[in-house]
Amino acid sequence: MNRKEKLEEIENLKEEGRFEDIFRKYGEREYKKILTFAMYSEIKEYRGNCKAKMWWMQQIIKKELRKFAVRLAFGITIMTAGNISYQSHATLGEIEKNAIIYEDEIEKYGQKISQYAEEVRKIGLEDIEIFMKVMYDMWENIQGYGNPQEDVCGFWELDLATLEGYGVCRNMASDVAKKLNAIDNNYNARIMSVITNGYENYEAADIKRNYINDELTEQVTEKEQSNMEQETKTRRHMVTLVDVLADNATLVLDPTNPGIGIYKNGKIKMFNAKKKNTFQFDAQELRTAILYEGGWNGIERVIKDYVQSFRKCRLSQKELEEKYALSAQNMALAKIKFLEEWQKQKACFEERIKVKGVPKGKVNQNSESFEIKQHTRNIWEK
Repeated sequence: MNRKEKLEEIENLKEEGRFEDIFRKYGEREYKKILTFAMYSEIKEYRGNCKAKMWWMQQIIKKELRKFAVRLAFGITIMTAGNISYQSHATLGEIEKNAIIYEDEIEKYGQKISQYAEEVRKIGLEDIEIFMKVMYDMWENIQGYGNPQEDVCGFWELDLATLEGYGVCRNMASDVAKKLNAIDNNYNARIMSVITNGYENYEAADIKRNYINDELTEQVTEKEQSNMEQETKTRRHMVTLVDVLADNATLVLDPTNPGIGIYKNGKIKMFNAKKKNTFQFDAQELRTAILYEGGWNGIERVIKDYVQSFRKCRLSQKELEEKYALSAQNMALAKIKFLEEWQKQKACFEERIKVKGVPKGKVNQNSESFEIKQHTRNIWEK
């Protein structure tokens, strides 16, 4: 009997109410699957859709915990044989240990991003502009994408603390999360492990990215970018979650391949899809909790995230797509680049005034000040 015939027979037995025959012929596993779905349908009918989803989520969590217990046991067996398993596995104890070992580095990084956050707040940007600026500035102030040197569990952002730094998705997602929380703790930025099947249907925002090749940083060409994207195919990936209270939504930032999406109804959909609804990540809530958020202590947080993803957003799907679409991302980047160039030109102009000894209040508005304004206006129009 092939699979199709098997499924048809199970369906017929189910319709006839012959559940004992299903148990005897196909075993406990098939019987439980049917029973679980029947219970879900009953809860949905008598207690509502929300209660049914909550119950279904509990069943998924129990199932994943059982699966993880098996994987963990296997991982421990492998480790005792002298191999490394679960790289970047961060239990709460390990995170606390690293907090002591890397105390100085963590303090310096914290001071640096506090200063950065203060500078960003002074600009007065919108949420999307802040998100794009933080991702843009990250790429502008590191050597590039490459296997990290330290990769400190619980503090992956430390690899990107200097201009010589480089790292992979977990380092970048963690760095962006820490900076966003320093800017506004209402963002409640945190990392999440996801699975991606490649970026064929994805178009990243207009941020120049570098990658490490033979210990050198080179600008990414179209061919090299394609190779990087193929490398991530079918691999686990790390993104940043951020709450936008005004929209009552949890957005998803992909710093590695700059873009914005939304975590809604337990799924992650990116607004950078080349065609509508053609690109999404599979959220790995339990993996995030157990391997990256302090072991079992992180489960409560990711369960809360999952439940909140079903809350009603203040914007419709169409409004969300318009607000955070690739075009809106690139428009935000254009403004950021304009402001950055304007600040450079302003500093240069003020230095020229200082050298000439002209008091700021007596500058001829029709001469050099007009020149810099015209120059920055041209940049913005481009």
